[in-house]
Amino acid sequence: MSLLTGCNDGDEQVPEESPSVSAETSSAGLRGGTFNARLPSGASVRITLPATPPPDEDVDKLRKDAGVERALYAKISIDNRNGRQPVSVSRLVLTAEDGSIYRLDALPKVAPEWTSERGDNGEWTNAGGDRVSEEKARDIDRRVDDTVAKYTGDVPVGGRGDEILVGDLSRLPATFASMELIPSMGDSEERAVRPSPDSRNEPAAPRPASPADPAEPEAPEEDPPPGDPGDETTEEEPPADGGGSESTTDPVPEEPTDAPAPPQEPVPSEPGTQPTTAPEAGASVPPVAPSVPAQAVGEQQPVQP
Repeated sequence: MSLLTGCNDGDEQVPEESPSVSAETSSAGLRGGTFNARLPSGASVRITLPATPPPDEDVDKLRKDAGVERALYAKISIDNRNGRQPVSVSRLVLTAEDGSIYRLDALPKVAPEWTSERGDNGEWTNAGGDRVSEEKARDIDRRVDDTVAKYTGDVPVGGRGDEILVGDLSRLPATFASMELIPSMGDSEERAVRPSPDSRNEPAAPRPASPADPAEPEAPEEDPPPGDPGDETTEEEPPADGGGSESTTDPVPEEPTDAPAPPQEPVPSEPGTQPTTAPEAGASVPPVAPSVPAQAVGEQQPVQP
């Protein structure tokens, strides 16, 4: 992309605030699109930048035949029905975010640079340095003169007209900080105005954060919704020794530690007595054991096998 400097010729580039000059655009960043401005003479203009397709196909074909590799066009539509004097435009100056200057000039100033040249050896070359026939070279030069004549002159008071500005550029910068349009009347230039972007333009991309910019605070983390796994809490296990904490479950009855006594055989009652416990209904009553006669003192009862 070509970088052009030295666009300020004297004081003509310094915009002055006046009721007829449009408001200065903000430095938030501009993109290509359409722009509107009111000139000091009362005329209103509409700028289309970049103008694609080219606003005049014959002009673009001439540019290609002349061997000029690149060009960026801007279309300037002038409405001078409320103006006080004839008016045209001289150039458009863009200031990029980094301070670089880009310039587009009126077609009558640019087209003469597209003429062919004849070398000392008699051979012809176009503006791009390509060798062409004499017939082709003369055809290019004739078309250049016709183009200059077509786009030279001011839009009269009460009239409307379109003009073309051309820049030796392949593309616009992604964003630029400001735009200045320099109107003219005849050969004299008037003070610059700053067009305002049309509301339908695509907004400029935000500037990248610089290291000096403070970091934005991080957004607080939101509580997880109910039922989310992050909302569950882990209950602490009670200490091994009981710790005095009460159990939230029902107590389990403890089993008795004493084993039940084994059943004892009934003790035979004395002769002539009945058991103190009545037998259950339907149960057989054991026969009463016969009484044993008392042994005499000193006698030994033989042991039965």
